[in-house]
Amino acid sequence: MKKIINLSFLFLIIFFTVFSFGNFYTSTTFAEEEIPESEEAITPPEEIIEEPEPVPITETFIIKNGDKVIYENTVPLPAPGTVSIDGHDVDTQSVLAILKSIDDTSDAFSISDLSYNDTYESFLLNCITPLDSDPACYDWQYVVNGSYPFIGMDKNILVGNDIIYLYFGSQNKVILSSNNINTTDVLTVTAKKYDYENNTWLTRTTCTNQITFEDESCVVGLTQPNPNNTWSPTEVQTSLVDVNGIASFSEIPEGSYNIGIQQDYYFPTESLIVSVISSGGGGGGGSPTPEFSIPDAISYLKSVQGTDGSFGDSELYTDWVAIAYGAGNVSGASLNSILEYLRSNNSISSLITDNERRAMALMSLGENPYSFEGINYIKSITDEFDGTQFGEKNLVNDDIFALIPLSSAGYDKDDDIIIKAINFILGKQNIDGSWEGSVDITAAAIAALVPFDSVDGVTDALSMARTYLKNTQASNGGWGNISSTSWAVQAESALGASWTKNSKNGLNYLAEQQKNANNNGAILPSSENLEDIIWTTSYAIPAVLGKPWSEIMESVSKPKEKNNENDDSKSSSDSNKEENEFDTIPAPSVVSPVVEMIPIVPNTSPFPIKKTTVATRSSIEKKVESLIVTDTTKITPDSLTATTANTLPEKKRPADLPIILSTVSGLILLFALFKIFI
Repeated sequence: MKKIINLSFLFLIIFFTVFSFGNFYTSTTFAEEEIPESEEAITPPEEIIEEPEPVPITETFIIKNGDKVIYENTVPLPAPGTVSIDGHDVDTQSVLAILKSIDDTSDAFSISDLSYNDTYESFLLNCITPLDSDPACYDWQYVVNGSYPFIGMDKNILVGNDIIYLYFGSQNKVILSSNNINTTDVLTVTAKKYDYENNTWLTRTTCTNQITFEDESCVVGLTQPNPNNTWSPTEVQTSLVDVNGIASFSEIPEGSYNIGIQQDYYFPTESLIVSVISSGGGGGGGSPTPEFSIPDAISYLKSVQGTDGSFGDSELYTDWVAIAYGAGNVSGASLNSILEYLRSNNSISSLITDNERRAMALMSLGENPYSFEGINYIKSITDEFDGTQFGEKNLVNDDIFALIPLSSAGYDKDDDIIIKAINFILGKQNIDGSWEGSVDITAAAIAALVPFDSVDGVTDALSMARTYLKNTQASNGGWGNISSTSWAVQAESALGASWTKNSKNGLNYLAEQQKNANNNGAILPSSENLEDIIWTTSYAIPAVLGKPWSEIMESVSKPKEKNNENDDSKSSSDSNKEENEFDTIPAPSVVSPVVEMIPIVPNTSPFPIKKTTVATRSSIEKKVESLIVTDTTKITPDSLTATTANTLPEKKRPADLPIILSTVSGLILLFALFKIFI
């Protein structure tokens, strides 16, 4: 019994020993592998997904002259900002800024004439010179995504993926069945628009209303110059175009007309001469003696002079009366009153044509334009010379009327300023011999160029202009209206010519107008506007006297101390104000200077500016997530090795080691106890 008890006790000890040893080993072993609390809180880094590279935002530019592609390429849209162009800040994403950057990096072309219009605070692209080609100037148009903008290229902000066309030439035109018809003929006018992509002319049936900007049927109009407003010519007849873009006119009164599209502000236009069919026969002995009464005309002007010495309460009309007085050698109280008025209204105008006219008026009255009461009007003219031309680069009338006073103010063909201005004027002459398709401007150009007929090219230009005036003379001897006829007759005098039509000449026309007016010597009836009566009567007096302006003005010499100052040309090209991107509507007179927007335009006509929303884009930022470690003392580079989430690296040991050790220990203990108890 004692042995049984001892054996039972022995087995209990063995069981306890084995259990305790195994459990101790297991707990001790795995205790060494417990996950530190700080490590349990660490989550492995999230996978970083790289965003795709942004697609570049680009702009496509195409520059053409007819069927010749000067440049075609796609360029990146610059980042938002500004860039300085000729001292003016321009948006980097504007058409002009990008075009300028292309010019700086490409040798396909160069912007050879870019000017700033202070009036509209906008740039005008005048000339582009293609590689190995002559410059193309003063007729550039631009189109963005198929639409013609009504703002300058520096104001048009691009938004990306736009297509920009620049092309040289007119956007629209009209084609006449004939430029010379009789009063019994039917005139047809076809409206056309330019397809700049294919270099073809298409039928035009709709036009954009420049006020509502809605499309409507095109209206063709026969117009004559309005002396009160050069932007609003007098409409004689109008007609809608049909589905073929054609308008028809009949029973057109005798006269000279300009034909254009009403919605385009009658720009560009074609000239039309309408004559009465001659009944045959002929007169003899040349032109009849003019019946125009110079004394009566001057008497009328004196009768309407204001108490302050002005005419029409305006410097404009007073200057033209002064020229008429100079032609008629008028003296006395009326002349003195004019001079007092000019002294009281003696200042340089911001418009060069005002200063040119004032210089002509002063010299017609025997005054010195270099120093009239301390004012130098000649310098105000030469200061507007930019190295190529005077004043507005898209105009030619200010260049013509600069030559007229300068030719009597000591300037001659040896002056560089004169040669360059003449070359500019010659370059603006049309193939029909006219300037701007206008009798008035052509006649003025003749008067300006005759004193310089020894300069190369002038004689040929005068011959072409002479032919134009002769061909546009109407059957009543005039040129459509009193103003045009007066200037044409002065051109005749400058050329030493005299033209007749149906045995009538310009003097006959003016005499008939004075007679029909029956207004105390005025050339228009009293029912007309007083300013118009003063203006046209003043125009007629020098014409009837056979005196061109150069003969009326008293010559003065250039002051020696002012030679260099007057001869120097300004290098800045910022004096141009308008082309479009835009050319101007032919004016009946240059005394109402016009300033055109633009467009280079453009070149185009003075359309109202349509405000557009400036679109911008945000810059694209690429975000990269950072890996943040909170407890760097327990993190090693090895611990960031990619493993299964929430697991630790495996340690190497035999899987059955606890069992083996427990068995061996138990057997040893059992043997020892057996010896003791047995």
